Amino acid sequence: MDSGGPATGQALKLYQSAPKIVTVTIPDPTGILVGATGDWWAGKTPPVQYGYQASVAGAAASAHKTGIAINSAAGVAQAIFIIEPGDYSALTPGPFNQHEFWVTPVGSESQPVTFGQLTIQGTVKGGAS
Repeated sequence: MDSGGPATGQALKLYQSAPKIVTVTIPDPTGILVGATGDWWAGKTPPVQYGYQASVAGAAASAHKTGIAINSAAGVAQAIFIIEPGDYSALTPGPFNQHEFWVTPVGSESQPVTFGQLTIQGTVKGGAS
C-alpha cells in the first residue's frame, strides 16, 4: 500500500465521559484495503524527531483500539468506530495528546494513515463535573 504518507493535522476533540463516533476515509483506488483492519492509537504528543512526526503507536500509557473493520468499495475505504471514555481515561485532559489511525491490509504490515492533535475537553456541556 503506497499512501504517500499519513495525513497530518487531523485534529479530534473529545469530551470527558462522552463517546465519540469517528470516521476515517482513505483513498483505495486499487482495492488493496478490502478485508483490511485498523488500529486507533492515542497518547501524549511526542516531540518531533529529526523533522518527522513521532508516533505514539505502541508507546507506554497509550490508548489503543484494535481490529477496527474497514469497508472498501468504489475506490474508497472507510472505518467508522466509537471511542469510548474508558479508551482514553489514562490520558491527560487538554490539547497535549496525539491520535493516529493505522491500517493493516491483508498480508501486509501496518501503516499510519492519519496523525493529529487529540484534545480532551472537560465534561460534556451541561453535564455534571
